[in-house]
Amino acid sequence: PGWRRGLLINGAGALTTFAVMLVVGVSNFTRGAWLVMVLVPILVWILASIHRHYEHVRRSLELDYIPEGKEVSRDPIVIVPIARLDRPARQAVAFANSISDNATAVHITNDPDAADELRRRWPEWAGTTELVIVESPYRALIGPLIAYMDALQRQDPSRPIMVVLSEFVPRHWWENLLHNQTALRLKLRLFGRRNTIVADVPYHLN
Repeated sequence: PGWRRGLLINGAGALTTFAVMLVVGVSNFTRGAWLVMVLVPILVWILASIHRHYEHVRRSLELDYIPEGKEVSRDPIVIVPIARLDRPARQAVAFANSISDNATAVHITNDPDAADELRRRWPEWAGTTELVIVESPYRALIGPLIAYMDALQRQDPSRPIMVVLSEFVPRHWWENLLHNQTALRLKLRLFGRRNTIVADVPYHLN
């Protein structure tokens, strides 16, 4: 009841406020009013965009109903990138063998002599686990590894790839700044890759 009277009062208040905003904004634009007139709409747009993002994610992830039957996932292709023969790598290979009968260790190198030495010692060190050596120019690691994974997945696109990473844990937290940077960069790159699973196997130093 009385909505017309309320509309008239509120409309007059809105017009008055708008007029004051214009007068103050124009007369004080160069003395700081531009911050409010420019940054506040930008801030409102950013907050609205964040809200739309959260709503989109919620709608994309929510489960309207429980499907009949159980989820069936194909066995992943398991690979273990290794840099050298050491304890963390051996632990990662052992974990990979525990979840797959066909795990493959992948060594990226630009040193043929080091690759030959690794290939020679591999049977006594890792048993029957397959070793693949990928030659890489300019000491690059992530690019050749991604290319190798792409080649594997082209053979069977529906099959996921699990990358088992070996990573040792230093005794002090600040020592992490000196180590594991390659593993961190690789994880960041792999997390954005579709149909890829990343498993981190920590090795704790005594």
